[in-house]
Amino acid sequence: MILFKKWEPLEIGKPSPKFMDAITDAISFDKLMSEGVTCFLGEASLGGIVAVNEWVNNTITYEYDAYDNWQNPSDTILKSTGDCEDYALLKRALLIERGFNDNELMMVVGFDMIIRQEHAILLVLYDKEWWVLDNRTNALTQDDIYTDFNPIKGYSASNSWIFGEKK
Repeated sequence: MILFKKWEPLEIGKPSPKFMDAITDAISFDKLMSEGVTCFLGEASLGGIVAVNEWVNNTITYEYDAYDNWQNPSDTILKSTGDCEDYALLKRALLIERGFNDNELMMVVGFDMIIRQEHAILLVLYDKEWWVLDNRTNALTQDDIYTDFNPIKGYSASNSWIFGEKK
């Protein structure tokens, strides 16, 4: 797995219970459809990634969570608020609805060198490239260009990883 040019992921096994609790939630897509939300419809494509990223970023209001609770995607939609992990988990759920597989999606928690604090993003593997979905921008960035972020831990439904600097 090639991620972040200067960082090496080390698989550590099963995903964390905290991550699994947050993703074991069925989003009410019927309710979203009745409200005209269609960003999750369609095929797994770069345009679909952009649509999901923009919809979540423009619909959910950032709210700092001092206790670092990870909301399930339905709660994030119902509350219309969340922090960076909640954005990433909702984007993950919507992209799975579009046809992406779990092995193409990874939530990564790390340290953002610009804002000087921990931050979470979603990585999406599309056309052999990892794309960064960040709640602070609608622009997609390839992971090798996303250099002001030091990944610490990655999560998918099947694995967890820790990151260390390549030697």
